Amino acid sequence: MNQVNDRLISPMADVHLTSNEPILLIGAGPAPASVLKSAHGLYQRVVCADGGLAHAQAAGIVPDLVVGDLDSVDLATLGPVQVVQTPDQNLTDFEKALAAVDAPAVLAAGVLGGRLDHQLATFSTLVKTPRPVVAFDGDVAVFQVPPLQDVAVPVPKGAPVALYPLVAVTCTSQGVRYPLDDAAMAPDGLISTSNHMAADTWHLHASGPGLLAIVPVSCLPDLVQVFAQVAR
Repeated sequence: MNQVNDRLISPMADVHLTSNEPILLIGAGPAPASVLKSAHGLYQRVVCADGGLAHAQAAGIVPDLVVGDLDSVDLATLGPVQVVQTPDQNLTDFEKALAAVDAPAVLAAGVLGGRLDHQLATFSTLVKTPRPVVAFDGDVAVFQVPPLQDVAVPVPKGAPVALYPLVAVTCTSQGVRYPLDDAAMAPDGLISTSNHMAADTWHLHASGPGLLAIVPVSCLPDLVQVFAQVAR
C-alpha cells in the first residue's frame, strides 16, 4: 500500500480529534485567510471538512485531521495528516467532521456563504448538534442559543443582531432595541431580524433547541468565553 493510502482510516474507526479547548473546523465554502484569522488564538487544533483543506493550506494552517468523502481533496498534497474517508452521502461533510471531534466548542469557518443549499444545511446542523458550534465568516457569527439556559453575550451597543427560529420556540431577548419577553417564535410566525443592541450585553433565553442568533464576527472571542461558562 502506498504512503497516501497508509494514512486513510476506515470510516468505521473510532477516530476523534480531542481537545480541552475549542477546535477550528474549516469547510469547503468561502473561507479566505482573513476569515480564518478571525479565530486566531481561540483554538488549539484544526479539522478540515473535505475541500476545507485547500483553505487551510492557503492560510498556512496545518490541520490535525481531514474528514469527508474526499471528492475535493488532493491527498498527494498532504503531509503527515490523519485522514478519515467517510463516503456516507446521507451526511454533509460538516456533519462528518463534527462527529470526529471532541471539544467543548467548535468554531466553524467555510460553512456560510457560497451555495444557498449548503448554508441551509449548515443552519440545520447547528441546531442538531448538542455541543456549542459557532459558524462564522468575515462579517457575522451564527450560533444556536443554548436551550433552557440564561445566556449573556457581550455585544457592542448599536451593533446589529438577529434571531431566527428554525422551529417553534419561546424566547426572551433583552438588551436590544426591540426586546422580547417570553415570546412565541416560529419560522412561519414571529422572528426577530434587523435588530440592534441597546446595551452592551445581549441577554437570551430559549425554551428549547432551534433558535439561531447572529452577531458581528468581532464577538467571536466573547462567544468562546460564554460557551465555556455554559459548559461548566
